Amino acid sequence: MEGRSTPALTDPLDGASISFFRVAFGVILAVEICRYFALGWIERDFIQPEFHFAYFGLEGLRPWPEPWIQVHFALLLLLALGIAFGGRQRLCAALFALGFGLANLWDKSTYQNHNYLVFLFAILLALVPATIRPSGVPRWGLYLFRFQVAVPYVFGGIAKLGGDWLAGAPMGMWLTQRMDFPVLGKYFEEPWLVGIFVWGGLVFDLAIVPLLLWRRTRVAAFIGAVLFHLVNHRLFQIGIFPWFMIAGTTLFFAPSWPRRAFERLGRSLPSVGDTAQPIRSWQRFVVVAWIVLQVALPLRHWLYPGRVDWTEEGHRFAWHMKLRDKQARIHSITLHDLRNGESGGVDPRDHLTNRQITEMCMHPVMIRQFALHVADKARAHGIQPEIRADIRVSLNGAPFVPLIDPELDLVAFPARLTEH
Repeated sequence: MEGRSTPALTDPLDGASISFFRVAFGVILAVEICRYFALGWIERDFIQPEFHFAYFGLEGLRPWPEPWIQVHFALLLLLALGIAFGGRQRLCAALFALGFGLANLWDKSTYQNHNYLVFLFAILLALVPATIRPSGVPRWGLYLFRFQVAVPYVFGGIAKLGGDWLAGAPMGMWLTQRMDFPVLGKYFEEPWLVGIFVWGGLVFDLAIVPLLLWRRTRVAAFIGAVLFHLVNHRLFQIGIFPWFMIAGTTLFFAPSWPRRAFERLGRSLPSVGDTAQPIRSWQRFVVVAWIVLQVALPLRHWLYPGRVDWTEEGHRFAWHMKLRDKQARIHSITLHDLRNGESGGVDPRDHLTNRQITEMCMHPVMIRQFALHVADKARAHGIQPEIRADIRVSLNGAPFVPLIDPELDLVAFPARLTEH
């Protein structure tokens, strides 16, 4: 192996850095699942709603009834601990990916970028050995983990090149709402500071991965990443994403860095052999397909008509993070009975939770899903329904305008709702 000029993707590497990430991953998720119980998120998102916004083709998926929904999340907690400390980490990761992925497919209104990233890394931890063992970790495995950490950074930066970001919206709006921030908060209305946040966020996202890959700038880049994520956590309260990305960013250090840290503490870890591990044909196929999919999904919104931050088509699974601010007003949702001509208003609070209403008002397709749900209930009472919705939205501080045509009958409209 020493005589080879170019390292092979099958060469064994020290598994210490991936093992550290695995432990951090499991601990962060265990804390997060505990928050689901402690903060009532299971009740809010899965038990209380009478209706769930299904993903296309997955309309049959529904949350478990009580008490099985609590059992589901209790098992996820045990699996998270198994990933961190158990003896069957890859099996635990595979089962966690299955259970956590299922929970996040029950309702579109619960979508979070960090939950999607958790799901992806759980799959990778099931595919790639993430323990300190004599045979090591194949080089392609570490590169695949680094690639997945890079994806949110790179595509998050690319997304900032469009829309209103470079004009200072919505960042300027958000900063004026957070002037209690220590030290800098009193300057948050100043255009020069807004510009620093706008351009700093863009440059950080696009530059951080190259800086982490270059050994000479790696430490400084890591310190910058930690500070960036801590500021984001303080400003926006975006859940586990900052901690998760900090843990993932450590994967760009030398694979043996945790080993050296243990040696300073007088501890030793198993050594790593130098025998290359052949990559199987199915592994090669999975790696290539994985990379293609992770590049294609964030770009798919170009296939849809309209502006993605308005229509929301292609917004999920694309790392469009903190890019737009939407405020909505429901002027009316009207149910008209075609049989007798009677009309009446529909109050979404009779069917949806506050979180579901907020998300629905941003997504034209979800508005139609809700209309079809109301129509089904109306038919059960002998009504021939016609439903129209006048929902007006302000994007990044612009004037409120209708999100969809308020004269459209959402029941009779074709399956794909064409949005502005």
